[in-house]
Amino acid sequence: VDGRYHAAFFGIAALLQAGLMGATLPFDGYCTPLLYAVVMVSVLTQPVGTVTSFITFKLDPAKFRSRYIPFNIDYVMERFNGLLIEVLGVAIVVPNAVYPGGYAHPWRAAIGVLCAVALVLALKAGMFDVEPINADLHAVRRGPASANAFLSLHPLIVLGMAFMGGALRMLVESTASGAGPNLFAQRIMCAASALTMGSATLTKLSHK
Repeated sequence: VDGRYHAAFFGIAALLQAGLMGATLPFDGYCTPLLYAVVMVSVLTQPVGTVTSFITFKLDPAKFRSRYIPFNIDYVMERFNGLLIEVLGVAIVVPNAVYPGGYAHPWRAAIGVLCAVALVLALKAGMFDVEPINADLHAVRRGPASANAFLSLHPLIVLGMAFMGGALRMLVESTASGAGPNLFAQRIMCAASALTMGSATLTKLSHK
């Protein structure tokens, strides 16, 4: 990965987001269009950076290699895994740690809490309870393509887990309150599960 390019690119993206946020200050209310722009910049920064980095490599491989700066692999492994652990707790455990006695059907709420615990344990087992990848075999050490694939897939895992936690909370609310099936939450849960596990599988395959 071209470290100089990445530093400049993400620095410009951060300044752009800061400028957009600053532009909302003179206005009353949420200034929704500018906030949408901030979200779009946040979402598109990594994919655009990946594509432009790949194009730069293809146009002039020799120059790209001459400016190559390897990732700090220890930082990547520690921080990325730490972020996933945080998301498991904040996005799944916290919103679904409800008090069953506050619902019309307490036992259903209790089962929902158990489902949240089971979901977290299953995700933890699939992502962390196996032998960690050797640093020399990690995707970011294989080359630009695998490194960019790993960096692009990781946010999708986080997004999928966040949607899983939100969907499970909606399912617990509808079931424990006796409101009936929540088809929207069911669809979100299925889609989020597919996104999470699919992205995690591709991430594992990006290693040697």
